[in-house]
Amino acid sequence: MSTKTNATIDSAAPKKEVRRRSISPKKVFNQVASKGKRVKKVIIDIRSFYIPIAILFSGLLISCSILIAFADLNLPVLGGKSIACDSLDPLSQDCLRKYARDIDLNGKKFDECLAETKYDNIIEAEIAKADELGVQGTPHVIIGKGVGESFEGFYAGGAQGLDYYSDLIDKVKSDNLEEVRDGIVSERYGSLDELTERYKEAYAQQGLAGNQLEEYARASAENEFSQYEIQTYSLDNAMIVGSESAEVVLVVFSDFECPYCKIFAQDTIAGLEDKYIDKGEARLAFHNLPLESIHTKARRAANAVRCANEQGEFFEYHNILFGVAN
Repeated sequence: MSTKTNATIDSAAPKKEVRRRSISPKKVFNQVASKGKRVKKVIIDIRSFYIPIAILFSGLLISCSILIAFADLNLPVLGGKSIACDSLDPLSQDCLRKYARDIDLNGKKFDECLAETKYDNIIEAEIAKADELGVQGTPHVIIGKGVGESFEGFYAGGAQGLDYYSDLIDKVKSDNLEEVRDGIVSERYGSLDELTERYKEAYAQQGLAGNQLEEYARASAENEFSQYEIQTYSLDNAMIVGSESAEVVLVVFSDFECPYCKIFAQDTIAGLEDKYIDKGEARLAFHNLPLESIHTKARRAANAVRCANEQGEFFEYHNILFGVAN
């Protein structure tokens, strides 16, 4: 309500109820300017704008969240580029990054982890552990029995098939470890004396004779038998798949550029997952063993699977790298 400039206000007069009405600030200004008046009190009701403003603000927040998510995943939004993966170079940096996005990992976090080779020290420790255990190649499998971080076990073999390891797991579940080990050694080599004779024949063809032949043959046979020695193993640094309460443990040393490891993952590990791991009857403990002298991209892949493990997706990423069918 407005008054003339020369009017006086009687403070004792009864106050009138102010009528509120919606009016634009621009309209008020134009009216006052045209009549040379000043405004004593103007109340602008903006309540009718509350809902449109809230809707607009919510829309902006949702849009920003979507853009941030797309930016993190490197999706082709607002000029971003998708990651191209050359099928002829499946362990390239770009392919490793793409695989992470295929299983919905945090792309930015994964990329940073991979770029800084974050897990090189752990991979070095895994290589040192393999050397200490006398691992000669990949895949290398140890089977054991026990719950927790340590267990009793022995060398089980390499890239044998699903039937072999299924039979072995069943025996370890029900029998004494030493009896299972003795059965494997007997089936594979016979007795120590029989294996020694086979080495003598081989060394004799190389020109050895006499005491030297006897010593070399016996030492080689004993060394062959010693890899099956039952000992205590630790799961330090291993990436685990399966129930913690599963008593049977399979420790696998593997290389993502090794063709035998790939076949082993596709046929044997995938089958064991269905038969034992998913049912809580066995657990898999995986160690990287990149054979860098012949596999130049194996360490990069080892780092990548560690980066995936950091986000809780080791096994799914492992399966992608080895081409295991879903």
